[in-house]
Formats: sequence, C-alpha cells, structure tokens
Amino acid sequence: MIPLAIPNLAGNERRYLNECVDTGFVSSVGAFVDRFEAMTAELAGADFCVATSSGTTALHLALVAAGVGRDDLVILPTYTFIASANAISHCGASPWLMDVSADSWTLDPDLVEQGLDEETERRGDDVIHRPTGRRVAAIMPVFTMGLAPDMDRLAAIAARFGLPIIGDGAAALGATYKGRPLGQTGAAAIGISFNGNKTFTTGSGGAIVTNDAALARKMKHLCTTARAPGRYQHDVVGFNYRMSNVEAAIGCAQLEQAEAFLAAKKRAAARYAAIAAKDNRVRTFPEPAYGQVVFAAGFQFRIGPTPVPVALEAPDSGAEYNPNHNAVLHDLEVRLRLFVADKLSAIEGSPWVKRRVSEDVRKRWSARQQEERDKRRPVYDLIHYADFMDLADVIGQTNNWKQAFEPIFGNKDDLQVALRRLHPVRLAIGHSRPLGRSDVLTLVSEATRILRSLGVSLLQ
Repeated sequence: MIPLAIPNLAGNERRYLNECVDTGFVSSVGAFVDRFEAMTAELAGADFCVATSSGTTALHLALVAAGVGRDDLVILPTYTFIASANAISHCGASPWLMDVSADSWTLDPDLVEQGLDEETERRGDDVIHRPTGRRVAAIMPVFTMGLAPDMDRLAAIAARFGLPIIGDGAAALGATYKGRPLGQTGAAAIGISFNGNKTFTTGSGGAIVTNDAALARKMKHLCTTARAPGRYQHDVVGFNYRMSNVEAAIGCAQLEQAEAFLAAKKRAAARYAAIAAKDNRVRTFPEPAYGQVVFAAGFQFRIGPTPVPVALEAPDSGAEYNPNHNAVLHDLEVRLRLFVADKLSAIEGSPWVKRRVSEDVRKRWSARQQEERDKRRPVYDLIHYADFMDLADVIGQTNNWKQAFEPIFGNKDDLQVALRRLHPVRLAIGHSRPLGRSDVLTLVSEATRILRSLGVSLLQ
C-alpha cells in the first residue's frame, strides 16, 4: 500500500521536544501552543486559530460553536472520511448527504442549491427540511485531498439560506482557492487535521481557523472545559479538546518547513500524473482551474460493472454464501429506488411520495426511518427504505405503471413477480445465509432481465 504521507521529522522537532521536557511544560499550557496557533493562522491566511486534540474534535467544536444541535441536518458530501460524519453525529445531528462533482470530487454546488430549493422551506429564521421536518443547520464541504470545493458558489448559496459553512479541511493546510489561502474562502470556520498521515503532523492534533473573533473566543472557551479564567467554575458544558504543548512543539517544527513540504507534495503529484498519463484506464485527481491539490494524488480507475454471478452446476448440498450475490442485488435495489424516484418526481415534483405511493407503503418506510432515528443513525429520504416488495407495489400502482413504467418494463405482472421472487433471496443473502442452485438461478435470471430494462450492460 502507498501511504498518504510519512512524517518527516528532520527539522527542529527533537530540540523543541527537549525544551518541553526541560521546562516541564508538557500539558496544554506552554509557549509552543500559542506559537503553533499563530503559525497555523498565518499559513491558512486566517485571523484566528484554535488548536485542538484532533481533526475530529476540531470539527465537532466548530459545529457546536456554530449552533448545530440534536436532530439538525448538516449538508455533507458523500465522498469523505468518517470523521466528518462522526463530528456531525457527536452533535446529535445527522448528515444530509449530497454527491460530489466529477470535476473536483468535492461537494457539488448545483446539487446543494437544488436540494435546498426543492426540499426545504423557511420557518422564521430556520431552514426546514420538508421530508423530515428537521432543521438544516450548516453546510460542511470537504476539501478532498487538500482541494478546495467551489467555495464562492457554496458561500453564495449559504448566504441565501442563512447557513454557516464549517469546512472539513483536514488535509488542506497550504491549499489555495482562486489564489486565496484556506482562511479566505468564505467559510465561517475550517477544521484541520495534524494526524501522522497529513502533510504537517503533531502526532495527533487538529485546529480550527476562522476570521470571526467572537466564534474564535467561543471555541477556545468550549475546548478548555468552558472554565472561567482562574477559577474552577464552568458556565456551559465544555470539552477537554486542548492540544498539548508537546504536540504543538512538533507542529511548530513542522510548519517551519512548510514551503519545502508543500513543494515535495506537488512534485509527488506530478510524478503520479505522468505515470497515469500512459494508461487511459486511469484518471488522476482532478485539478480545476480555481484550486490546487496540496496533499496527495488520487486516482479514478475505469473498470467494468459488477459481474452477475453465473450459476454453477453443483448439487444443492453445495449451497454457499457468496458476497458477490449480495453486491448484485444491493446494486439492483439502489438502481430501482433511484429510477422510481426520478420517474415519479418528474411527474409530481417534490410531493411525489405522498401522491404516488400508497399509505401503507409510506407507513412502512416511515417506520424504518424512525428506527434509524431512534438508533441515532443517519436518516435519508423515504425512498431509501424501499425493498423489492415495496418497489413492486409502487411501480405496479395503476397510474404509476401507465404513466411511467410500462414503456420500460413491458409487462406489469412479469415485473412484479420478478421483484417478489427476488425479495426472499435478498433477505437470505443480506443475512449471510447460503444460497442453493435454484436461488442463484432466480437471482441471475431476474436481476439480468431487470437491469437490462434499465439499460445496464452486464458481464457474465
């Protein structure tokens, strides 16, 4: 495996660590913490920096300070590391997942604007997500591999809806957007990680940069247990998210080498790009004109679709569990959900679920959605909770079939029978139960036919 980054500790790290030991300042108080915050703010082009114990705690701290709370939604791209979603969940909120742009692999502003326009409404000062009744509290764009999203577009959308932008810039320190540094991209605050696999490391640590003095003061207060100066009195529930002087000492030595480290990253990315240029099946990390990747090179590989498994001539006693079976049926189920949603929303717009899905099916979806909410898991649009039986009912509903699906699938009875035959197979392999030959034949024949109706090419 090629690592994202290997720590380069060839600077003053050892000398600064010895200074911590010699002076006894090894906890969260010490000159290196203040120096590290100043150096980070300068490199990010921000007015303020609050050092934290990790990138995740930095994001959580910023979200809490920005007012994100229980049952809120935070817009988040589908392509990110789990820390982004974890930070949102630590607030008691849930991610509202939206796709990334193929041009940048970062949050797509068009989809953000469309989602907010079509699925939210104003209620006083709040933006409410109509399908769930939950408040949309913030937008969290991710600076993928150090590449800034189209922040001017996102900032304009955020301003129109009155939403703060809390950026996940874990790997983005040193990045630019339209020639502007990280702290001048229009976000209320941006979290940075200094984990061992980042361009600059403190071993384990993070930081938040911002230009908002009040927000910086609030985050500093919250991350130091919300303790009043000089007293053991705490005015709100705070967090012990402080960076130690030892970690900050390493960070200062790292940031002293910022220019050399960033240049090395760019050279590495250029080498990977030259290698990828020799093979048309590989596309390197996109680099739109407005920004520059500073952390690592990424690749997109052009591969064929998931092959439909071929039934083997074997006795029934040879039944086995094959993860590929589940992958195929999960893919089919997701494709059908999206297909149904696209077709019916084109007819009815946003209220299509209420107008085009029977009440008993809606109740089943709502119950599954509530189960996720009760377990504090991410909650999605209702169609996400449809299984093959539900899809058979929705597609086969008389007005739906005639207006949307008959030209695609041909015979309603055949399609409904196919979906109902696939349902128990899906349940079996979803629980890792082995399939016999007859079940595999059902999977192959019915999945193949439906996927072909959807225009998906198959490999045997």
